[in-house]
Amino acid sequence: MIFKNLLLYATSFLFLQGIANAEGKRWNKVQATVNSCNAVTPLGATFDFVGGRGRNTKICTYAPAMGTLMLCANQTLEGDEKLMAQFFENLLDRCPKLTADDLQAQYVNATNNHLPYDPNRNISIPIYLPTLLNPEFTSAAIEEYYWFYRNYDMSPIWGGALLAYWGGALLIAAIFNFMRVTGVIKSFNFTWFNYLRQWFTLPTWFANVVKCDTWY
Repeated sequence: MIFKNLLLYATSFLFLQGIANAEGKRWNKVQATVNSCNAVTPLGATFDFVGGRGRNTKICTYAPAMGTLMLCANQTLEGDEKLMAQFFENLLDRCPKLTADDLQAQYVNATNNHLPYDPNRNISIPIYLPTLLNPEFTSAAIEEYYWFYRNYDMSPIWGGALLAYWGGALLIAAIFNFMRVTGVIKSFNFTWFNYLRQWFTLPTWFANVVKCDTWY
C-alpha cells in the first residue's frame, strides 16, 4: 500500500513538473528581449540608465540609442532572422513615427558602425555611436523577465493540471465503480485488467471496504 501511494505521488509530481516547465502563455522571447534591451540601453547622450515617462520616445528619436537597442536584440536573439523580424515589428508599434525602412537603415548602420564592448568604459562619457552592451547584463535582464512572466503563468498551469489530473482519476474510478455495481466488471477477470484496477484507480474514494485482490 505504501509503495502504491509513493508511485502515485511520484507520477503526480513528474506530470505536474513537466507541465510547469513548459513555456507559459505570457512568456514571449521577443517581447522580453525588447523590454530587457530597452531597460539596459542608454538614453540621450549618456551611457547610464535613464528611466521614467517618455523613455520609448527618447529611444526612437536618438539614433545611437536605437542602434544600441538593435545590437542588444541581435546579440540576445543570436541573429535569428525570424525573431529579429518580430523584434522590428514590435519597435514599429513603439515608434509610430519610424518606418520599416528607417529601422532597417539604422540596423545596417549600427551593425557596420558601433563601439565594441569595453568593460573599462567610463559610463559617464557621452556616446555618439551605437554601442555593444555587457552581455552578462542583458542576459540577467532577460532572466529577470523570464521569471517575471513565468510567475504569472504558473498559477493557471498548475491549477489546470491539478484539476485535470484528479478529475481524470475520479472519472476512471467512477467508471470502475459503476462497472462493479452493475456487475459488468465480473466479465473482466484478466490479469492486466486487475493490475489496472489495482494501480491506476482510486477505489477507496467510492467504496467503504476495499480488498487488495478484488473489488467485489
